[in-house]
Amino acid sequence: MPEVVAIDYGHSGIVGGQYVTAGKQYRFTDSNPTLWVGEGLINRAIAAKVFAKLIRRGVRVFDCVALREWTRPPSELELEQRDTALSDRVAYANELWTAYRAPFVSIHSNAIGSKASGPSLPARGASVFTSPGSTRSDRLAARFYDALRTVPGQPLQVRKGDWSDGDEDHEARFYVLTKTKGTAVLCEFGFFTNRQDAEILLSQPGQDAIARVYARALTE
Repeated sequence: MPEVVAIDYGHSGIVGGQYVTAGKQYRFTDSNPTLWVGEGLINRAIAAKVFAKLIRRGVRVFDCVALREWTRPPSELELEQRDTALSDRVAYANELWTAYRAPFVSIHSNAIGSKASGPSLPARGASVFTSPGSTRSDRLAARFYDALRTVPGQPLQVRKGDWSDGDEDHEARFYVLTKTKGTAVLCEFGFFTNRQDAEILLSQPGQDAIARVYARALTE
């Protein structure tokens, strides 16, 4: 298992007192009281828990958004709130791969469409993405799928796999997957446009269970 890990968390948080990531938020119009989700906030809440779990297990953890190492567990508010350029994140991840063979893991949740409000939409569940074809990243993706199925209390459904290259992970030409030199996966855990998944993503027990998936996949 890796002694060093590079963690990325997608989209902005709170900048200048406002959530500024257009299209990465959702307000449920069929919820009473109204339920609102900002993906960047969820990503940071889960990332902070992942950092804490990995650090406590003796793993060196580097933050590809803040471009720094954390030697103590940070709070979600201490994490970088601005959306660092993808090119800068990838350059940092590549430095870490060259120096430490640190795998790169990007934390996200999913959505249908780009509307900022509407009713609960049907798609649910968790998927893991790698770059197209058979690569070293497939092995790490398989560990994430195993963790999704074996972590006690993990509440998210596991979405049907791609299998286009003979394994379960989904293939995508995301910038952070095709431009990184080493092992790289992007996790889309839960749909923030589905009310059931959104409630999981917003809850402390749900976030902790998801963070345990990351920790198990990377260390066990």
